[in-house]
Amino acid sequence: MKCFYHSETEAVCTCVGCGKGLCSSCGSVSTPPRCPDCLMKETEKKFRHFLYTAIVSAFFFLVTALILFFAVGVSAFRSPLWWLLMIVIMTIPWGWRFLHSLFPAFFISTSIFLLVLYFIFEAALSVFAGIVVMPWQIFSIVRLFIKTQKLKKKFR
Repeated sequence: MKCFYHSETEAVCTCVGCGKGLCSSCGSVSTPPRCPDCLMKETEKKFRHFLYTAIVSAFFFLVTALILFFAVGVSAFRSPLWWLLMIVIMTIPWGWRFLHSLFPAFFISTSIFLLVLYFIFEAALSVFAGIVVMPWQIFSIVRLFIKTQKLKKKFR
């Protein structure tokens, strides 16, 4: 079997997504080996998830700003404490998504009490996890974007 992208070289592995033959230089781009097409699809999927979480995060920020504006007034925006509160609330969707990937909602088939308790516990932990996870996710999506741009240049 020959490499799908380099017809002169032998394939040493196959893409786990589509089964195309890949040579050693194409297969070493990712682990497990994926062809550039499958890598682009995976990157687009990750970017869509990132964009969705960023939009929800911005929505949380705006809702918190509106609530503070109507509750406290314009003076709320002069205080660094209120800005810190808005930023912390903005990190909740990032923490929720991270915790939900670690602890799936397996209580759905049990009692309502356990389900409510689970969601309260996850919401409380999302505040703390989001503070760490949000910068890490932003860094990883920027790194993934740079890697994708290099990959596009390599396989053009």
